[in-house]
Amino acid sequence: MSSNGEIRCDGFPGEQPTKEEILRFCQDSRGKVRTRTDYLLYPPTGRPLARIRFGSSATMESARAQQFAYERGARTPKIYHAFENSRGRAYILDEYIEGVPATDWIKDNKGQLSRLAAEVSKELEKMIHFEVPPDATPGAVGGGVCMHGFFDDVTGAWRLYDSIEHLEKDINKACH
Repeated sequence: MSSNGEIRCDGFPGEQPTKEEILRFCQDSRGKVRTRTDYLLYPPTGRPLARIRFGSSATMESARAQQFAYERGARTPKIYHAFENSRGRAYILDEYIEGVPATDWIKDNKGQLSRLAAEVSKELEKMIHFEVPPDATPGAVGGGVCMHGFFDDVTGAWRLYDSIEHLEKDINKACH
């Protein structure tokens, strides 16, 4: 990760688009994205090499968490480039993995849901055993806020914690 908070990784399967090209591509595609999570396939024609996530579903926290998991062997797309624009909106260029979206697979394979649950469970079990860096604090990988509705009544859903003790104090406050 670079010092300005960007994530850059080698291995793009072709000529990687620049930050300016990613921003322009997303801007030019405004209104053409029809999914709940904003993403585009790159390049726009031919065989996709990557996905560009942007909009409300894209955050630097999610990019750091995704790369953290990828580097430890989780089956998740590799991040090639993640950055924020001048207004603080994140753009994430990550690996395109060909396949059927889980929501479509579930519709077509209702009798095999236990198979999907077993695969998801196996990946979650792997993630539970990731070693936590010694300097980590509660919150997003690499630093950041805890986001959870559990804290709405006590501290607001977005909270920065500097220690486990600080987190425990708010959890105890919420439970009483």
